Amino acid sequence: MPLYRSFKLEKNKSLYIWEIKESLKDLEKEVTLSLNDEEKLLSIKSAQRKKEFLASRALLNFTKLQNTEIKYNIDGAPELDNNKYISITHCKNFAGIAIGNNKLGFDLEIYREKIFTIVPKFLNKNEEFIYEFDSIIKGLTLIWTAKEAIYKAISAKGISFKNNIIISPFKNEQKKGFARVYLNQKEMQFSLNFMIEKNFCGTIAYID
Repeated sequence: MPLYRSFKLEKNKSLYIWEIKESLKDLEKEVTLSLNDEEKLLSIKSAQRKKEFLASRALLNFTKLQNTEIKYNIDGAPELDNNKYISITHCKNFAGIAIGNNKLGFDLEIYREKIFTIVPKFLNKNEEFIYEFDSIIKGLTLIWTAKEAIYKAISAKGISFKNNIIISPFKNEQKKGFARVYLNQKEMQFSLNFMIEKNFCGTIAYID
């Protein structure tokens, strides 16, 4: 299985990305699933979703973590059974996981013009600096991945991407950023690591 890219970040965080090219049958040969995962795979109807699910399990092989199984909590968020944290993401033909000692979130998205249709739902007026970027589609998609990653990290229901998660200004092609989250009358500061590729982008979010 070809690993598309992997990163080792500061403070014991790492992420792994794989471009899905194999058939479903080939992917099934890559992993040995737990009973829980076998049941979950059977419940997935879409062949593409099945491939994404198997890819996330296969990526665990690259982490070199021993006796690790992905489970899901009451909110549907993935968890590991070894006191480490995991975040899983999928976008067209790509799957990714991030592993860390503390809570984190990871999101990948391909560039699509339909991002403009949801701008009113997630872009705060303080984030309109993004319209100065060379590619507005890429900039908007990157902000979306940052907010998705933060949402995965905190798993808070009812949070407003537009009003509760504010991305601090950053420059075109910048690799790191920051964000503020306002929740339950408290403010949290998140660090962001950006990944900008030709056809997609991504963000990993975490609290230092």
